[in-house]
Amino acid sequence: MTGQKKSLSKRPVSSIEESLSESDEKLEVNLNRLLKRTSFFTIIFCIMAFLCMIPVMAAHTGKVNMNNAGGQAAKNAQIQDTLPVTIHKKSLMPTKDSAGITIPLPQQTLKENTKVVKRYDLQQLWVYIDNGKNLYTEDFKIKTSSQVVEAYCYDAEEIKKAAAGRAANGSQELVKVIAKNIPDNFNEAVCIILQLDKVYETDTLFSEGELTMSLKKPTDIYDKIIVIDPAISKTPLLNGEGTTNKEVKEDIPLEIAQKVKEILEKEKIHVYLCRIDEVDHTAKVKENFVSSLNPNYLLTIGNGEKLCAYYNGEIYLRKEGSDMFAEQMSADIAYLFGEEKAEVATYESINNLIEQDASLEFILRYSSHIQNPSAFLSLPSKEIIDGDESLDSYAIAICRAFKYMFRQ
Repeated sequence: MTGQKKSLSKRPVSSIEESLSESDEKLEVNLNRLLKRTSFFTIIFCIMAFLCMIPVMAAHTGKVNMNNAGGQAAKNAQIQDTLPVTIHKKSLMPTKDSAGITIPLPQQTLKENTKVVKRYDLQQLWVYIDNGKNLYTEDFKIKTSSQVVEAYCYDAEEIKKAAAGRAANGSQELVKVIAKNIPDNFNEAVCIILQLDKVYETDTLFSEGELTMSLKKPTDIYDKIIVIDPAISKTPLLNGEGTTNKEVKEDIPLEIAQKVKEILEKEKIHVYLCRIDEVDHTAKVKENFVSSLNPNYLLTIGNGEKLCAYYNGEIYLRKEGSDMFAEQMSADIAYLFGEEKAEVATYESINNLIEQDASLEFILRYSSHIQNPSAFLSLPSKEIIDGDESLDSYAIAICRAFKYMFRQ
């Protein structure tokens, strides 16, 4: 019939609600199944990841190279030289104590059963303890201030064995020095190496049952600080007869630096050395060392073919400029060689000599980055060896320039 409305069939409300309820139940079942499957695969993945990490964790906590002895220190650009051998080490995980460093000692330990070596150049403390093997555990912890960024314990016998062997990279100077410092009468000894964040002076106090150390900033103790870097030259030295078939073994830069240190410290000018033995360091380590001390002056002493003094023309010393110190020093030393004067120039002039001695490039690279007045003194080692003057004379000439600089 035209114009007649078609009647729509209507479902009961109760039927619609039952249908929705069934849909919700089905959805909940599917979600539960999905969550169970996801949880199962997540557990399987975690187990597999953990199994893969076991070899890595074992390698990290077992035998590791000693260049990892400053994990946190590396983040602070304070990581120091590495031992070129693999030695077992134990992380002491010290508890923090703002008072300083406290190391518990084995029972009946006497003062002579301990030895502390201050390695300013590495920003480290080496603590040797007799009968300390297998002693330092979680229940026998050391306490350190925040200035100590890492603390590791090494078996002294393993260090001795490593020093007697050969490293893969052919360099074992550092491990030999550590081994050399182990007292001969120590048995079952350990070496605890504390990596500091900066250079500190240390006061050590021995008492029954423990060793305590306090750390002080050098600038809080000394008014005048000088840093001397006795550079290791790559140029072979000539012996007294002018031939190279036998290289001269004297470490002339280090010997002169040690004599300068001895003289100046009597004048209350404190001297730190970038190198104190045959162990040399990278440019980064030296930069960290010098920056930590913020000295009044940095002097590098190296071997060369002729007498020259170079200075950093970008950073001046008081009103006179760094060139005044370099000229004073070189003039006094030139007199010892019987010369009227020596060559004095800025660091840029070193580039002309790098072809003759590759070590000069290293010296220029690190010393020119340091924000302190500095100079590089090149000494003709052959003339020093063949000459009549003693090394004391050269040290005195350098000290005279420093005292002139401080007007003493």
